[in-house]
Amino acid sequence: HIDPYSVLHFPWKATEYVNKSCGCALAWQTSFLSVKSICDFWLPPSQLQGRGGAVRFKKRGLYDITPIVLYFPAGQSRTERAAYIELLDGSTELVRHFPARTLPILLLDGNAHMQASTTVPLAVGRTYHRQENWSGQHLRHWLERNDFSALNTIITPQPTWHGARSKSQIDFIAIPIHQRG
Repeated sequence: HIDPYSVLHFPWKATEYVNKSCGCALAWQTSFLSVKSICDFWLPPSQLQGRGGAVRFKKRGLYDITPIVLYFPAGQSRTERAAYIELLDGSTELVRHFPARTLPILLLDGNAHMQASTTVPLAVGRTYHRQENWSGQHLRHWLERNDFSALNTIITPQPTWHGARSKSQIDFIAIPIHQRG
């Protein structure tokens, strides 16, 4: 607890898919989301531990929200691509697990460059112009298949947060399209 925030750290464990650059954290303002409202946790499988995590906050009649933090591999080796796909597959299972009233919010360090979507409604905004890489293609397809929208490619085509002393960033925030408004 770091007043006025609570912080949950998802530690890393060295595996074929995880190294010391991994380890995710989620911080939230406790005046908005009480620690007492936590009703569920999610961690990826042990071989991906440190590449993500989720916490479900639920307060009857007020909110049911689940921030999901994911850190995807930056490289393009066969092992890194396998980890990327495994994280996407686990994310599909996770978001389908929630009741319809739950708002999942994906906070992604996606290490991806995506092209604008051609689907309507847009999963990736038309103002977001990047030369799409392998990671971007898979992430965009995941967003489209699961009816999610990367908000910051529609509203403002740039990362939303940068680490003060590192290259870490949340480069995509995604929510279900029907929740976008």
